[in-house]
Amino acid sequence: MVKLTENGILRVNFRHSSFNDFRLLCNFECSYCIPRCHRVKPYFFTKFHLLQTKFIWDKLSKVNDDILVRVNFDGELLFDNWAKKCAIYINKIPNVKILELVTNNSFDPDKYLNKFITSKMSFHCSFHPEFILLSKFKENVLKLKKAGCNVFVSLVCFPPIIKKIPKIYDFFKKYDINLRLQSFFTPNFRYLGKKYPRGYSKEEREILRRYYYSQEEYKYFVEFNQTKGLDCYAGVDRIDLSLNGSVLRCCSGEIGKPDNKITIRKKLNNLDITKWVYNHFLNKIYNLLVKHNFSILKVSKIDDLTSGKVKLKRNPYPCHEKYCASDADIIYLKEIRDKYPLSDKYIDMYKMNN
Repeated sequence: MVKLTENGILRVNFRHSSFNDFRLLCNFECSYCIPRCHRVKPYFFTKFHLLQTKFIWDKLSKVNDDILVRVNFDGELLFDNWAKKCAIYINKIPNVKILELVTNNSFDPDKYLNKFITSKMSFHCSFHPEFILLSKFKENVLKLKKAGCNVFVSLVCFPPIIKKIPKIYDFFKKYDINLRLQSFFTPNFRYLGKKYPRGYSKEEREILRRYYYSQEEYKYFVEFNQTKGLDCYAGVDRIDLSLNGSVLRCCSGEIGKPDNKITIRKKLNNLDITKWVYNHFLNKIYNLLVKHNFSILKVSKIDDLTSGKVKLKRNPYPCHEKYCASDADIIYLKEIRDKYPLSDKYIDMYKMNN
């Protein structure tokens, strides 16, 4: 069997698409939802997506590494039966030790938990106050915890919620529920007339500084410090894996090459055009490229990885993006990883020293 990592532990972010040309349908329509604001089309999954999942994970079941996997299809997995079957299948792969499911936590755990091996389950429950009451959200979290599952809660830092963060934080703390603030990054559209994180007021920044999970995350997600050139473990023992079988070091980087770019996206980002024109044009290009099986990135495929043709790096290497806007990626920066040990229960979380 092929061993992919030096330490025998592979962390996988399993996603819907490496192109973001589609996303899973969601039962919420949040005003600040990034894919929704980018007009990424939502779809229900089909049997095809389950077959793709089985093909990919049957191959990964044969590698000589323990796997921790985060499943996030940019929609609500528990809202879609085929997507749920994908997660259930992965959960039962023998060398998958933890499956972290990203959910808006709007569904009663009593109606789906019996389908999973709960001892291997972790839940990243994203609280969206525009569509669910805090009391109902808390009730579902406590059911998950009572069933023996690992749970943490995230909250997107969109401006109208920021002044309420202290009370929300104290509410969750009362029930021994960890809250992690999530970045709000709007590179190609404006929210309430501003681009974020640069649009935060001084008062909002102070609240975020006090409640961010670590000051390192605050530095990159609120102060918007650059990450380009900083050593990162993405592509060492952490990969992005999509339903089409493509493998990247993170959401936008080719394995082993620190200077690669999604060139078409980069050029479009530099154009001074309206939000609608930008996203309409970008999605048209993406859909055309996907239709003709043409890759913007020179992506590796799951066969290349599991056969040993493509090898993960043994040491961290430089980030290729000017800014990292992903909570699932930022923790793999060497600076953060050297200071905080990675969680053994989640793929996008680390342990605080205090």
